Amino acid sequence: LEKKGYYHWDISLSNILINKDNNIKIIDYSCLSNNNNISDNPGSFYFVPPEYLINKKLILDKFDVFSIGHILFILLFKCNLIKSSKCYMSKCWSFCKNDICNRNDCLSKYLDSLIDKFKIKKIYKKILINTVTFDYKKRFSINQLHEMLNNS
Repeated sequence: LEKKGYYHWDISLSNILINKDNNIKIIDYSCLSNNNNISDNPGSFYFVPPEYLINKKLILDKFDVFSIGHILFILLFKCNLIKSSKCYMSKCWSFCKNDICNRNDCLSKYLDSLIDKFKIKKIYKKILINTVTFDYKKRFSINQLHEMLNNS
């Protein structure tokens, strides 16, 4: 989609199907947008990037990347990265004990403990840090994510 200038803007667990051959299918294109046609209400709350929820800022090539990173986090660790709007408003993760934290440093330490606990490849830490970061400028583009996943 992104290669053709389109963005799904509603990638969530409920919009992903896996068939018997383990092929992934994305469904529900009601929020599909491009540079000329931008959806009024993109995404499902837990999968919308923080810059949109906090400032209504749309970064076209980073929106779906955050959603994919959050889904990967849920699939790997069986828990949600963001539990409520408080996490967004305080700019903090659901697991963080601080009122305000250095989000990426906090996420990095948390991922280290989860990677050890679940015996996950370390490459997924790099993928997660660069997909679910609060700083969209540091977030992977869809092409960078695709390249990283192909190399994992």
